[in-house]
Amino acid sequence: MALALLGRWVHAFAQGWLMFQLTGSALWLAAAAALAALSALPLAWLSGTRLANCPPPRRLVFAYGGLILVALACAGLLFSGRLSPWQLLLAAAAYGGLAAVEAPALAAVVGASASVAGRQACAARFALLFNGMRILAPALAAALIAGAGVAACFVFNAVCLVPILVLALRFPPSWRPSEEESQLAKGPALFRPRALLASAAVFSALVLPTAALLPAIAHEAGGDPLALLSRLSSGLGAGALGSALLLCRWRPIAAVR
Repeated sequence: MALALLGRWVHAFAQGWLMFQLTGSALWLAAAAALAALSALPLAWLSGTRLANCPPPRRLVFAYGGLILVALACAGLLFSGRLSPWQLLLAAAAYGGLAAVEAPALAAVVGASASVAGRQACAARFALLFNGMRILAPALAAALIAGAGVAACFVFNAVCLVPILVLALRFPPSWRPSEEESQLAKGPALFRPRALLASAAVFSALVLPTAALLPAIAHEAGGDPLALLSRLSSGLGAGALGSALLLCRWRPIAAVR
């Protein structure tokens, strides 16, 4: 999972950098982020509700296979010199939708742990990996862009997703959590759904614009924009990781959950 997250953060860094290189416009950066989020909305709902009867391994194979194809398509078009901003927009939308299909299926697999302690440990490790890879990926992406070009970042992402695709393929195709595991995975209802949705919407509205517009900010600040973008992107991950560690240290565990 760490390798998959590393590849996807590298892909996201390269996508933003390339979009601004192609267009020089913050509006195009905003459009890519908006399309990725808007495509995720219906697909996340479908994956968590209507497609819930489809075994999680099949959904994971579909999502990871699609993510690899999108990354390779971006690399191929870029190598051939035919990648346009519109095609990059479509790739961002496809990537957002496929990631939304993956998330509920992955949660179903992780949530099927046999014990409450096991689920909490998995959730803690995933949060650590998510933000840890977000810190490492920008420096790696900047090095790849400087040494081999943006297309190398897309190829790197595709390669990083292969191991987790292989793991998903090794699951029995019809595997699904047992009824007991499903009940354990749900756990106690700590928040009202509407309040949780409102919190997630506000958080996304505050965070997504900052992350989406970093390439434009790095160019406006002067100096080496690639190096500055790398530091700014890593700073977002470091801030998130630091906040999470502070929460775990100072807040009651119930509130953290």
